[in-house]
Amino acid sequence: MEKKPRTKKVLNADLETKTETTVKPKKPIELDPATIYEFVGNGNFRTLPKGSVWKITGELASKFIAKGYGNLK
Repeated sequence: MEKKPRTKKVLNADLETKTETTVKPKKPIELDPATIYEFVGNGNFRTLPKGSVWKITGELASKFIAKGYGNLK
C-alpha cells in the first residue's frame, strides 16, 4: 500500500472582518463591607451552584454580584 503525500493545512482567517465583543464590568453595588449577607448562586461559577445559599460579607457579595455569579436573597 502506497502512502499519500500529506497536504499542508492552512488557516484562512480574515482578522479585519471579525469583530471583538467586549464585556463591560458592572458597577459594584454599595453594600456595608462588615455586614453579613445571604448570597444565592446562579450557577455561573463552578463553586457557586444554582440555588445554593451562602453567608458572606458585603465586600465579597458586591464583587460576586458585579461578576454576575448571583444575587442577594
